[in-house]
Amino acid sequence: MISDVDEAFQKIKAALPKYHVIVRDASGFKIGMYATTTKHLLVQRSVYMKFNGEVDVGIHGKDLPKTHDFWRKVKTIRTPLLPHTVDDFVSNAISIVSELRQFAICTGIT
Repeated sequence: MISDVDEAFQKIKAALPKYHVIVRDASGFKIGMYATTTKHLLVQRSVYMKFNGEVDVGIHGKDLPKTHDFWRKVKTIRTPLLPHTVDDFVSNAISIVSELRQFAICTGIT
């Protein structure tokens, strides 16, 4: 039987757009969007979906403050990953990635 973590991983991976990758660690999933205009591999934007439902977003390796306008645009629902919440967890991850893709320029993180 497939675990809820494996199921969520596979569903997110299947739904990610081109130039995105997902990796798993002990606490959650890291989803990265690679820059396509550079010769070298560079993670431009990232989302860390923790299994407890917390979400962090990074731009060029720096945390996006929770006060940034981005957080008002996404409906992050703190849904922990449990057997009965897999689809909600996956939906939340994909909506965050989709909104983050709209940032075509740097968000001004310093």
